Amino acid sequence: MERLKLSGQAKEITKKLISSKDSDKVGYIAAVDPQTAEVFYGKSVVEAAKQGRKMKNDPKAVFFFVKVGHPSVDVLKNIALQGHIYEDYFPKIKGCVHNRNLHLTSLPPKNLQDLDFIADTGFSGSVVLDTSITQSLDRDYL
Repeated sequence: MERLKLSGQAKEITKKLISSKDSDKVGYIAAVDPQTAEVFYGKSVVEAAKQGRKMKNDPKAVFFFVKVGHPSVDVLKNIALQGHIYEDYFPKIKGCVHNRNLHLTSLPPKNLQDLDFIADTGFSGSVVLDTSITQSLDRDYL
């Protein structure tokens, strides 16, 4: 999968959307076309992508997603995870993919390949995954 690159105009639009605090779209998901900087809104990533693909008449259109007025699209809340500091001095949490779902857990089952996630010490709840992992999940990640 090719890495998504934002045009200069798309970068500016995403910065404005993230810092927008008084818009009637705060809390909505904005699907930003990485080349043209066109913006399509929805209440979820899937809804915003569907709106953008419909308006562009392109069922395979790719977007960059922003939650209007927020620094990240999704935040994990109320998850009791125990992290560890490993010998490389990075704080890490464990996870695994099981039945095409991502599980964040302190003790992944022994028969599954575990994934190490580096937890930012200023962790806001945002998780970034490699495309090979997102493609193995049973979800729409665009």
